[in-house]
Amino acid sequence: MEIENPLQELRTNVRLRLGLWLIAAIVGFYGILALDDYRQKLMKDYQSQANHLMQLQSVINETQWQARVEQIRALKVPLEEKLWKATSKGLAQANLQTWLDTQAKTAKLEIHRLTVEEPIETKEKPVLWQISAQMDGVFVSSGFENLLLAISQHPQWVIVERLDIQAPPNGRFTLVVTVYFQALSEATP
Repeated sequence: MEIENPLQELRTNVRLRLGLWLIAAIVGFYGILALDDYRQKLMKDYQSQANHLMQLQSVINETQWQARVEQIRALKVPLEEKLWKATSKGLAQANLQTWLDTQAKTAKLEIHRLTVEEPIETKEKPVLWQISAQMDGVFVSSGFENLLLAISQHPQWVIVERLDIQAPPNGRFTLVVTVYFQALSEATP
């Protein structure tokens, strides 16, 4: 069935008019629901931003920032004093090797191999270098105790990563240590 004159059909057909009004009402109601959803989303976003603003204002109104900075500095200084210091990576590597060799000789240990790895820059702080060293030697209990005592009493941090000891008669040990060096500029004393 073709409609020849749509306007004429609309005027004469009551069901068609009611159907169109019903379609218009559904579309209008859908539009109102969509606007309500949009309004609720805006309200939620506004509330979230208002909460964030209140948090920022409470941080800004904090009066103890200077005291906190001083506390952090007071903690930072003793920690930085525990770091080894060097002006270059090569010098840092040499300092660690010399110190370990001196401690082994002082403890009267026979060292077969002492290897010091290349310094690695830490990701968090590029002026901080991590250096590991491995010492292999003959295990003599009294000398080895003296070496461990020297490591534990050193004013800078010496971290024992691994310690392997083979019991006598063929007593041997492998000691792996790690230290952290803070890079100093040439002008720093």
